[in-house]
Amino acid sequence: MFILKREALPIKLALIAGAAAMALSLTLVVPKAGAVTIAELMVQIQALQAQLVQLQAGSTTATTACTFTKSLYLGVSDPQVKCLQQYLNSAGYPVSASGAGSVGNETNYYGSLTKAAVAKWQAAMNVSPAAGYFGPISQAKYSSVAGTTGGTTGGVVTSPVGGGLSVGLSATTPAARSHVVGAANMPFGRWTFTAGSGNVTVTSLKFTRSGISADAEVSNAELYDLATGDYIAQYTGLGSGVLSFANTAGVFTVNAGTTKEVEMRIKNSGSNNHTMAWGLNAAADVVSNASSVSGTFPATSNAMTFVSVTDPAIATLTSAVVTTGSSVNAGTTGYLAGSFTLVAANSAVLLDRIVITQNGSIISGTDVTNVKLVTTGGQQLGSVLPNLSADGKGTFVMSPAYEIPSGQTIQVNVYADVVGGVNRTLIFNVLNLRDLQARDKTYNVGVSPSATLALTTTTVEAGTLTLTLDPSSPTGNIAPSQTNVTVLKVKVVAYGEQVKVLYIPFQIVTGGGTTDFTGQVDNIYMVDDAGNQIGTTITAADSSVAAGGTWDNNDSTAATFGTSSSNINYLIPANTTRIWSLKLDVVSTASSTMTTSLVAGTN
Repeated sequence: MFILKREALPIKLALIAGAAAMALSLTLVVPKAGAVTIAELMVQIQALQAQLVQLQAGSTTATTACTFTKSLYLGVSDPQVKCLQQYLNSAGYPVSASGAGSVGNETNYYGSLTKAAVAKWQAAMNVSPAAGYFGPISQAKYSSVAGTTGGTTGGVVTSPVGGGLSVGLSATTPAARSHVVGAANMPFGRWTFTAGSGNVTVTSLKFTRSGISADAEVSNAELYDLATGDYIAQYTGLGSGVLSFANTAGVFTVNAGTTKEVEMRIKNSGSNNHTMAWGLNAAADVVSNASSVSGTFPATSNAMTFVSVTDPAIATLTSAVVTTGSSVNAGTTGYLAGSFTLVAANSAVLLDRIVITQNGSIISGTDVTNVKLVTTGGQQLGSVLPNLSADGKGTFVMSPAYEIPSGQTIQVNVYADVVGGVNRTLIFNVLNLRDLQARDKTYNVGVSPSATLALTTTTVEAGTLTLTLDPSSPTGNIAPSQTNVTVLKVKVVAYGEQVKVLYIPFQIVTGGGTTDFTGQVDNIYMVDDAGNQIGTTITAADSSVAAGGTWDNNDSTAATFGTSSSNINYLIPANTTRIWSLKLDVVSTASSTMTTSLVAGTN
């Protein structure tokens, strides 16, 4: 009887990773009903606020023929939404049976009821996907079935002539309200910029302050693209009541025939009961490459009033880095690439949006995939990002917002698949305070983290090859006169870069001190799981090995596939797993135990 054993022995391979020759010595191891909710109340409040904006802006007679100049979606507040609701109600797709959104009670707010009604209309009109997003495809279908004659309730931008630019205060500009002193990222005003027949690049904007306030009450000011929520620019100057945004390469660009809605957000250091508004006073305050700038000026926001609060004080959000690992093999999935903590105080804090930036030497767009944020408690924040942008940014939007109770700490972990970038660095950061957007739950005003965050630097290691005994490697009894018997299976993984294997030594040990292996085995060869043979078949084993019953690569008939002078040059692509199987024929006279392994040491 021939008995097969498997043994956890060291492995030795000579290989080349990239262009450098390496010797590898590793070890094989055998593995082991009824109540109204806060959310509903907020929807009603938002709807009432939208109606207030409409009343301030003025209105015209309702009609079910609308002119749409922008995409409409969940959360948008705009007079065009009201016209859409009126159309849906009249066309048999009611927004609501009663209350806000019902016939005669249409609002400017695009809530969940509007989204549901739009989705039903889209399905009936064969608009795909029927997801409740009223964008260009849906608007084109609307035009074909309902026409575009008639008026809307404000918010319709008159297109400029030729290559001009039309500027105006948006119909959705925030209504007058109170801003808590010290609040961050607070919307002050919205302006529309509509390009004519050509793309327009705006290089300078000058907003003039009005109200009972001073320049010193502005800690920071930024512009955002309202449609995407993305940051556009930070202010470049503030003096004598004029707030400037300037960039010779362009503050932003408006594509031909489109409207961009821009929102100004401010972090204030105001005084109690002071008021502040900002406006574009004249066409000269807008510098661009347009042939002309037109609009109704001054285009001034509503005035905001600063109020001090003490019971409770405005929330604080303390941020700190948690140290993580400093090295990783390329090809590693789900790697913990960084971590930080957030502590809320005074009031609960609602997290709305986190932007992380990868600014190590690794190539962000290709070497890092499947990036996600997960709290230590297992709560995922936002969606998994298949890829970062080319500039290394990844945006995570929490919907609904993630709440950090007052006095509580959460730990946010950054996980990613590292698919390349050998010998480069991976560094995730929260580069700017604006990149972490949060709100005080009590006062519904923005709060900033205490500090920006530079997470732990990780070095992506040079290409490596790891080998472990595959769990399916066989053991047990084998009858004599068997052919193509698998006696060893090894799992081989190339991390980081393509690996070239030069030669593979092995050994077979028999019980009883056999010295003539020709009476035990012949036709020894190795194949991978893709069906490729590795090296050349050894047709006959050594007939006179050293005493002790071990046949290895040091015998006259060497137990090796390839040698240091005659390489097999077997290639394993980067981040690829192969299963190697050692096979042989058991001759009719075999009657011993046999243990096979790959060999440790150098050759």
